[in-house]
Order: sequence, then C-alpha cells, then structure tokens
Amino acid sequence: LLVFVGTATVIGYRVYYLQDVLGVPVERIGDVVFTALLLSTAATLIAAPVFGRLSDRTGSRKALVAVSAGVVAASHLAIALVGSLPAFYVVSFVAGIAVGCYVAVDLALVTDVLPGSATAGKDMGVFHLANVLPQLLVPAVAPLVLGLGGGEAYELLFALAAGLGLLGALAILPVRSVR
Repeated sequence: LLVFVGTATVIGYRVYYLQDVLGVPVERIGDVVFTALLLSTAATLIAAPVFGRLSDRTGSRKALVAVSAGVVAASHLAIALVGSLPAFYVVSFVAGIAVGCYVAVDLALVTDVLPGSATAGKDMGVFHLANVLPQLLVPAVAPLVLGLGGGEAYELLFALAAGLGLLGALAILPVRSVR
C-alpha cells in the first residue's frame, strides 16, 4: 500500500508538475508524458523477468523487494528535484527498472508467505486492494498537501510520497523468511 501511494502520487500529478514546475507548454504535455511512459514501461518490461528470475535462482526475495521499493521511493523524491526534461526522463527510466523488480518479486514473495491454500483467494484480494487503493486515496489527500506546500507544493507532495514509499520498503523487513 505504502509503495503504491507514492507511485499513484507521481502518476496522478506529474502532468501538473511538468506544467507548473518544469514549464512544459500544454501542447507538449502529451508528448512528454508519452515519452516518460514509454521509457518507464520499457524498463519495467525488461526488469520484471530479469529480477523475477534472479529471485527464483537466489531465493533472495525480501532483499530485492526492500531495495527496489527503496529505489522506487527515491525516484519519487528525485522527480521533485529534477530541473530539466532529460533528467525527468532518466528518473522515469530508473523508476521503471525499480518498479519492474518490485512488482515481479513482491508478487512472488506474497505467494510464498500465504498462510494456506484455503484462504489464498481472500489473501490475494487483500494484496490487490493494497495495490489499487492508493488510486482512490491519493486524489482525496493530495490537494490538501498541495494547498499547504506554497511555492514548493509539488516538492512537498513528492517528498511525502517518497517517505511513505520508504516506509513501505522498511515494512518488508519483519516478513518471515520464506526459504
């Protein structure tokens, strides 16, 4: 939940950030977002099977999930600090790699620690809610944060997203060993 709050924040508010902070003209927003999405999606599609295979071979799911969630969180903060479109694109690509690792390995970790097959459907339903609930929560809370932020409203919003994502990375630590 915490990792995806950050992701939902950046995805939901990047258009406004690009316009208000980086000064991208309205007529170029679609192209800029498409390019960033293309870079992050390509990175995710490449990273997911690579890191999924690595976690299968090494059995090191917890570490990969924690590190990739930390990199995802760092990318949210980096988005707030970039001052140019090329830097925005680089951060989008790096975030895509981290998201690819996170989604592949986190899902494997979750299936490894399910309490039993009798409740697997319910348990996976809870996991799914944690992934989609941020898409409902962020639009309800983000305007309040933006209203408090003054001139650095987006920096505050993305820093909070990064902080929550970092808490999500740390939340993996108590998970019991699966191998």
